[in-house]
Amino acid sequence: MLKGKFMRFSKISAITFIIFFLFVTSSIAENEQRYVHFGLGFSIVKPANWSFALPEMNLVAIDKEFLNDEELQNYLDNYTKDSFFSILQEQISDTEYAASIRARVKKYKSYKGRSAVEILEAMAKYFPESFNKYKLLQPPREVELSGFKSAHILFEYTVDLENNSFITLKSDVWIVPSGKYFFIIDAGTNHDDQSGKREEILNILETLVIRG
Repeated sequence: MLKGKFMRFSKISAITFIIFFLFVTSSIAENEQRYVHFGLGFSIVKPANWSFALPEMNLVAIDKEFLNDEELQNYLDNYTKDSFFSILQEQISDTEYAASIRARVKKYKSYKGRSAVEILEAMAKYFPESFNKYKLLQPPREVELSGFKSAHILFEYTVDLENNSFITLKSDVWIVPSGKYFFIIDAGTNHDDQSGKREEILNILETLVIRG
């Protein structure tokens, strides 16, 4: 009986998301492409000068099958490390890093009951050990993303190159809670960002739609 009620609720929620998806898709330009993951209730617009990082994402990814509760839990168990969405901007020069946006999804587990800011603060404690020459630019703070109370952090780090040189990158990370799980969205640009890629990333995130 409980499973039947969940399935009815899931279908109603999914139908609502589809109706909204059709509405927002009708307003995008012809050279843009909306990526949709119905299973996770995740939708975002990819500009024409950005490319999907994964071969299987060359076409608009639409999950035709909605996930019931058990299937969703299995999906989350197997999808906690890999990005289900990843795009790159076309590289302008050999010396400039290609800007990127990735999205992952995780179950709360030990973070259960914590706010988005508290989750990000807990994660950020390990950033100095994970990133070379880590430099915090903006500590975790509450922001709104896709209508959800989310969290954001901004920092720089370096990546060593083959010729004994290095490149300094700037990274934005957002935590977006959504029901029984939360999304981790991260974006990377050159630290000086002379070409304005970070502003373009923020504009892309304005198109983000998440079904809670």
